[in-house]
Amino acid sequence: MISKHIPVRVIAPNGAFYSADLDLSQGNRPAITAIVEALELPVSRGGRPIYYELSLNGTDDYDRLTMNLKEIAPTSPPPAATPQEPVIFIGHGGGSHEWMVLKDHLQDHHKYRIITWESKPRAGRAVVEVLNELLDQANFALLVHSGEDETRDGQLRARQNVVHETGLFQGRLGQRRAILLRERTCEPFSNSHGIIQIQYTKGSIRETYGEIIAVIKEEFS
Repeated sequence: MISKHIPVRVIAPNGAFYSADLDLSQGNRPAITAIVEALELPVSRGGRPIYYELSLNGTDDYDRLTMNLKEIAPTSPPPAATPQEPVIFIGHGGGSHEWMVLKDHLQDHHKYRIITWESKPRAGRAVVEVLNELLDQANFALLVHSGEDETRDGQLRARQNVVHETGLFQGRLGQRRAILLRERTCEPFSNSHGIIQIQYTKGSIRETYGEIIAVIKEEFS
């Protein structure tokens, strides 16, 4: 039989403990979740404290309180989150092969998984369907803006497909994970301000490697 005076330690909202000798005969009720230290029950096992839940359910039958006293199994800390592996989309135009140099470097030297427009079967499929699959797979994007199309005033700009892909991947992944690699001779598109850009000299995309790897490691560490 449980005494009408039950010494308990109650968990406060801030994580601290306070003690109380609760006189149940006066209608006091301990918190629903409590650590009971008396009643000749074990208070530790294997060096770890034992937690009990005392559910009164509005009863005044103190003999039945023992039936409502339940040991709570200790909870294990949640497993550490597994770092996400980068799946990198490389968007590019059609006249420069710089993107292939970049792809080979990231794949061969850093073992990153790379996907491109060429990764997907495209025969008989709409462009938007292929792009949506790439958007769903990638969690990081590098958009290579090489100067390929000449404007009326003699400036060079990126192919419009890679400008389109820049907007799509920035919208899906955010600015930190959609990085624009712009050849210095390539005219920036009108609303490119605010997008992270790494510039490189024509024919020397390797100049971007250090910054690219630093951003990837920061995002996926």
